[in-house]
Amino acid sequence: MTNSTLTVNPFSEILIGFSSERFYGRKAIIGKIMKAISSRNNFYLFSIKGNFRIGKTSLLKYLCSDNTTNEFSEYLMDYKSNQIKFVYINLERLDDKPSNLYFLYDKMFIALHIDPNEKDPSPDAIHNLFKQYQANNTRLVVCLDDFDNFFKSLTIEEEKLIRHYCSHQCIITATQKSFLDLRLGAKRSPLVSIMQPLVLSFLEESEAKELISKPIADSKQSFTDSEVQFLIELAGLHPYLLILSCAAVFDLRIEQNGRNLDKLLSDEPWNKFLRSKIGSSPGIEELFAIFWKNLDSDDRKCLIKIARGEQPDLSNEAPALNSLRNNSLIRDDLAKRKWFIFSHLFQDYIIRQSGSAASEDIEYILEDLAPLERNLFLYLSERPNRICGTEELKRIFWDGLDSNKQKRGLEAAIHRIRSSARYKSSGWNYLRNERGIGFIFVPKSE
Repeated sequence: MTNSTLTVNPFSEILIGFSSERFYGRKAIIGKIMKAISSRNNFYLFSIKGNFRIGKTSLLKYLCSDNTTNEFSEYLMDYKSNQIKFVYINLERLDDKPSNLYFLYDKMFIALHIDPNEKDPSPDAIHNLFKQYQANNTRLVVCLDDFDNFFKSLTIEEEKLIRHYCSHQCIITATQKSFLDLRLGAKRSPLVSIMQPLVLSFLEESEAKELISKPIADSKQSFTDSEVQFLIELAGLHPYLLILSCAAVFDLRIEQNGRNLDKLLSDEPWNKFLRSKIGSSPGIEELFAIFWKNLDSDDRKCLIKIARGEQPDLSNEAPALNSLRNNSLIRDDLAKRKWFIFSHLFQDYIIRQSGSAASEDIEYILEDLAPLERNLFLYLSERPNRICGTEELKRIFWDGLDSNKQKRGLEAAIHRIRSSARYKSSGWNYLRNERGIGFIFVPKSE
């Protein structure tokens, strides 16, 4: 197998933009939506809630794609596939837009391909437009993405108008937070009172395996059973994290001249190194940083406890557990009263966040080092509990030298750090070897 056969990473292509042909899973929730919106006796306003990058936008865009109603025709009731029209509208907006409803109307006219000269951005016009679809025996389903900020700024009168539209057609909203978290008094909202809530969380395991296997199969390749299991352990059943992890593993196979990673995965130090390398890739670290940033202090403390293998105190930490579960960051085994981080990669990230050595200790050691050793020690300390590969360190600190000089330079710098007076007086070996792989910075135990 040559590198040329693996040049195009199919998972990176998925990350570039949405394609209905690259949408996997969510059959249960799509079936439920299709059954409800195609019933002549019901008019629905669904609210889909899910954490960042869990797949809300992809789901709404898939609903609006050309073949979805045909593919799910078995769920349709009174309205058939040619009588249902989905429209996708993203409500991410700029602050200089005139008003909520006029912004929505403008987006809706564009999505429905109505001649700009025939636009009438009044409530009556929208009401009549909805009634026209109804008179033509067509069920219009308006999918409103990024509804969070839009909902926060809606007035009661604006909500009543939108609710009135739902007496003729269907609306599906997507938010990252629940409506009760988005606005005080949301329980009394005219919209919230008629919404049917749906929670978007992890994929089923069979759906995750489909997401892992199908894109690479289209490239005439396949992951081994060991690689598939490794990916599910790394990313859990989170769709976006799975795609990022698959892209990283695919690239690693290219580095191995197209060979699978089974041999490396069976070797514990290499398995640990690959897990560390994938977890430190920019896309994954950025995703986890956003997860972490959006948590309050109680949620973080609870998450750290679970990541370390400790079990939370239900009498005090039940609210944090509910928050973490609702944000798809933990999984539970209620029969055994145990909780788990949803992904090994995220668990590693949490431990790194919680295990940073005290800054004064690091600063004390840094002051005793020459510039090269200081930069190397600082680089490693900023990546606690992560294996930094030998090749990575040689490239960063000894680029331009031949391989032997790079190797000797790295070994000598590590020796000088460990031999420094302040490092030895700390009473802790911060820098550990992973033989043949690299070095890992281990913070002091609490």
